[in-house]
Amino acid sequence: MKRWLVVCAVLLTGCAAEAPAPVPPPPTPTSTITVKEVPPRQLLVSGGVSLSYVHPETASRILCSPLTPPHQVFVRYEPDISGKARTCRIADQQATKVLELILKQPTSEEFTGNTKIAGRDVETYQDVGDTVVFRLPIADIRSTSEITNQWAILLAKAPRDSEQHARDYLERILPVLTKESDLIRFDPGRGLLIEPTGLMPEQFHDLAQPVQAEQLCTFVNQTLRYKTSYAGDSGCFYELPDGKRAYISADETGRTLAEYPTAFAGRPAVFDDRDVRVRLRDDVPVDLVFDLGQEPVGERVLAALKPK
Repeated sequence: MKRWLVVCAVLLTGCAAEAPAPVPPPPTPTSTITVKEVPPRQLLVSGGVSLSYVHPETASRILCSPLTPPHQVFVRYEPDISGKARTCRIADQQATKVLELILKQPTSEEFTGNTKIAGRDVETYQDVGDTVVFRLPIADIRSTSEITNQWAILLAKAPRDSEQHARDYLERILPVLTKESDLIRFDPGRGLLIEPTGLMPEQFHDLAQPVQAEQLCTFVNQTLRYKTSYAGDSGCFYELPDGKRAYISADETGRTLAEYPTAFAGRPAVFDDRDVRVRLRDDVPVDLVFDLGQEPVGERVLAALKPK
């Protein structure tokens, strides 16, 4: 199932009275890739439809996955891991040239490519401040609605004088960002097709949200024996014995760990008038969210999602 220094080599030659001095070998290139102020963690890298539906922190880390071997200019990676944005800044060693990668939601505006990069149609244009912009879908777009949960448009921005370097970078990274996952794909006639699986505790936080919803529904139905009525883009509806519906989902959060006022099942939590929100992991800003009153279900799901 499933699923980059510019090296300046100066050859010094010296002359002795009798014979030329030997020429030393060129220096060995070294890599100085850095990922700025970001705690490392294991990351499930996915592209295509899957990438268009992952949570912001995961998307930012994927966008900032270092190239190997290093790019000749862009080597300093700065992913946004706040859980609020799907962005990555990649700079040169002096931080004077910056390539910014951003995932955006699709709109009703028609996409028209005017160039090709890595075999894909790309729209490129000049923005304010002498900035060049590259725009392309990384996946088949499911909807152009304003309320879509899909972030399928990649914007890459760079200074005009770095346009060729940006093109070179995109030539290498686009095959990764557009590679489809075995777990989810889009069929124009049937919509999203999701590979049925059980809960994947070690990777759950990095999965596409519709895959998370499907896995939650499978667990609630097969393990907890509730009838599930609908798995949406981000969560699962299930039916209670009294005929009412309840909801459980995995949602991104902008809260820091210190902003959870209480705990539930040993994890930082927030209770409000309608929901319970429980942080799944300290290093990933994603909450398990379930209806107030459904704490027994939430506790069972949290136990099943605990990393082995």
